[in-house]
Amino acid sequence: MISFWKIILSSDDDQECKIEKNWEVVERLLFVYAKLNQGTKYIQGMNEIIGPIYFVLSQDPDLNWSRHAEADTFYCFTQGMEIIN
Repeated sequence: MISFWKIILSSDDDQECKIEKNWEVVERLLFVYAKLNQGTKYIQGMNEIIGPIYFVLSQDPDLNWSRHAEADTFYCFTQGMEIIN
């Protein structure tokens, strides 16, 4: 079964865990994209483009790579949207 949860360790000494759903990350990425690209209106299906990109990058077994999945997803999505527009 595929997990739709991401566990995030805080940088505190107590190593508190926070469970974050993938859709929350996708929602945040789309929000930031909309704020930075106010001339671009939301196009139906943007979430279907960005969701799989984030999911694949966040599932990397190397923690050093998966840790940056959100930033990498935003970069890939932004570059892709420039090509589409």
